[in-house]
Amino acid sequence: MRHLIRKSKIFACLLILCGLTGVANSADTVAPKYTLTIAISGETLVYFPLYVARAGGFFEREGIKVDWVNVGAASRQTPAVMGGSADVTPLSLFHMFDAESKGLKLVAISDLFDATALQVVLTNKALKSTGITASMSLDEKIKRLKGLQIGTSAPGSGTETAFRKMLIARGIDPDKWVQLRPVGGAAPSLAAFQNGLIDGVVYAAPVPEIIESKGLGRTVIDGFTGEVPEVAGVPFLVLATSRDTIQKKGPMINAAVAAIAKAMAFTQQHPEETSAMLRQYFQNTDPAVYAKMADSYRKASARSPLITPQQVANTARWTGIGETHPVDAKYLDIVDPEPARLALGQTSAKQGQ
Repeated sequence: MRHLIRKSKIFACLLILCGLTGVANSADTVAPKYTLTIAISGETLVYFPLYVARAGGFFEREGIKVDWVNVGAASRQTPAVMGGSADVTPLSLFHMFDAESKGLKLVAISDLFDATALQVVLTNKALKSTGITASMSLDEKIKRLKGLQIGTSAPGSGTETAFRKMLIARGIDPDKWVQLRPVGGAAPSLAAFQNGLIDGVVYAAPVPEIIESKGLGRTVIDGFTGEVPEVAGVPFLVLATSRDTIQKKGPMINAAVAAIAKAMAFTQQHPEETSAMLRQYFQNTDPAVYAKMADSYRKASARSPLITPQQVANTARWTGIGETHPVDAKYLDIVDPEPARLALGQTSAKQGQ
C-alpha cells in the first residue's frame, strides 16, 4: 500500500513538473533577441512578478534571455543601472523621487509589489521584556520598542525607510527611540537574530516566517495586515531603468514589461501553479513556511504593470513624512508609463497627461 502511495505522489509531482515545463516551453516561445540584465540585492518574494516571468518562461516568449545579477547590496542597484552594467532593477518607488531630485535619469516602468513589506519581528527575550502582544494598538507597540536594537538590511533600504517613517509619523525620532543596526541580507539577519546580537529585525520574507517556524520570535508589526495606515496605496516595489536605456533599448524594455504583465495575469489565474514554480528559488525553506509566505506575497503582488498618478501621489505624501517641505513630484518625471500601456494594449499615456 505504501508503495502505491509513493508511486502516486511521484506521478503527481511529474504531472506538476510537466505542466510547468509546458508553461516555459510553449509553442510561442521565440529565439532570444535580447539579453536583459536585472540587478537585484538578494532573494526575496517582493520580486514576485519577476520570479514568475522568469520561472514561467514569459521572458522567453518575448524573445528575452535574462541575466539575473545579484549585486549584493541595495546601494549598488541604482549605480548598476545608471552605469549601464544592468538594464533594470527593482526599487522602492520612493527611490525614484530621490533619483529625480538628484538629477539622475532614473524612471519607473512597471509596478511590481503593492504592499509595504514592513514586518517587525522580535526575539522571544524582547517580547518578554517589552510585553508586546498582537492585540495591542500600533501606537502601543511602537511605544514599547523604545531602547531596542533593531536590525535592518542596509541604511536607506526600503524596509528601513518604512520603519523610520512609521515612527516619524507618530512624532518619534527613530534614532533616539531605537538603535538601528544594518546587518545585511537574509542569512546574516537570521544569524544576528538567533545569536542575540539584535532584539528584533525589519525584513521581508522569508526571514520573519523562518524565525517564527523555528520558535525564535514573533512578528509584532505587519504591513500586510493594514495596521500601518500611512502606507495605504503606496507601492513598495517597482521596476526601474534609465531614460538612456529606454532610448537605446526601447523594444527590449517594452518586451520585458509585456512579459511581466503576462506573468501578473498568470499569477492571478493560476495561484497554485505559480507557488509551485517559485519554489525553486526557496528550496531551503521549510515547505509549510514557504506555502504561507507564497500565499501572502502572491496576494500583495501587483496585478498590473501600470503605475498610476494616484500611486505616485500617495508615495509623495508618504515620502514627505518628516521632511521640511512637501515632496513635489510630477508623474511623468517619476514614471514612464508607455511600456505598461503598450503591454496592456492601451492608448498613449502621453495623451492627457
